[in-house]
Amino acid sequence: MIVDSDDPGTIHGVGRWEPVNLTDAELAFVIEDAYQGRGLGRKLVKATIERAREEGFTRLVTDVLQSNYRMRRLARDYELVIADL
Repeated sequence: MIVDSDDPGTIHGVGRWEPVNLTDAELAFVIEDAYQGRGLGRKLVKATIERAREEGFTRLVTDVLQSNYRMRRLARDYELVIADL
């Protein structure tokens, strides 16, 4: 989760995964619009991937809209499998 240090009760972003099978997981991310473009997505993606890997998942997939260029680049940077919506 991404929270504001001044207001830790307010969530501005979430990363999660859902197991597909024993080795594959589908990852999903959302960052509140007002908090996008600040590098929070990169931190969230990295932390979510690290945690999924700790749980034993070796193939990580994410659905990304064709028009979401920033997320597509981020997914490629972290070698996620991109499933087109």
